[in-house]
Amino acid sequence: MIGLEQWMDIKELQRQGLSQRQIARTTRLSRNTVAKMLGQAAQQPFQKAVRPSCLDPYKGSAHEKEKIVR
Repeated sequence: MIGLEQWMDIKELQRQGLSQRQIARTTRLSRNTVAKMLGQAAQQPFQKAVRPSCLDPYKGSAHEKEKIVR
């Protein structure tokens, strides 16, 4: 994951006139990652995708059964 400091380094190297390929070599990141970071106006925080669980249909009944057992 790219942190704020590394994102700022990439932007600074671009301001200094380095190409995307040179920035990738310097930072040891892929050219795709460098291109993605340079395309962002501000650093985007990482957001994990919300996915449903295969156990969601059973969660309600499991909680009810737990109350009965206790």
